[in-house]
Amino acid sequence: KLNAHAMIAHSEVFVDVNGKLHAEVTQKKALARVMSSNGSYYLDNKANKMPLSDQFSAHVPVVYGELKERNKEIFAQLLNTIHNDEFLKTAITGIKINGDQSVVFTVRHFDYLIEFGHLKEIEKKFDNYKAFVHYAKNDTLIGQYKNVNLRFTEQVVCTK
Repeated sequence: KLNAHAMIAHSEVFVDVNGKLHAEVTQKKALARVMSSNGSYYLDNKANKMPLSDQFSAHVPVVYGELKERNKEIFAQLLNTIHNDEFLKTAITGIKINGDQSVVFTVRHFDYLIEFGHLKEIEKKFDNYKAFVHYAKNDTLIGQYKNVNLRFTEQVVCTK
């Protein structure tokens, strides 16, 4: 019955040798918040829906658009990559899923959009972005960019 709860990832209930009842519960972690015409909900590390909580609000990227079921697994990989990287976790504030299932990010510290493209070669694209930010911080032009395009894995293309 505990495992059926939408906020529980896994639970084990057992009785010890003294007859004492124990319950070990692992809570799901919200990795993104979806805002759609069907309402708002969180996504966990497997891109499964989680209800919103009355007790807390998770500091996670907000997702707009419709994720198709066939892309759920690769989207979960994207969310886990963002969540497990301290730089990406603090930098990425929004994820827009386009009709063709390509992705665009909004970021916290700059006024540009990141055109990520389709969910292929995720690690390589994020490595390119991190290298771009590392070197562009010394460049005064970074504040003037409107788009940072990561669709191509061999280069980062920026437009003003």
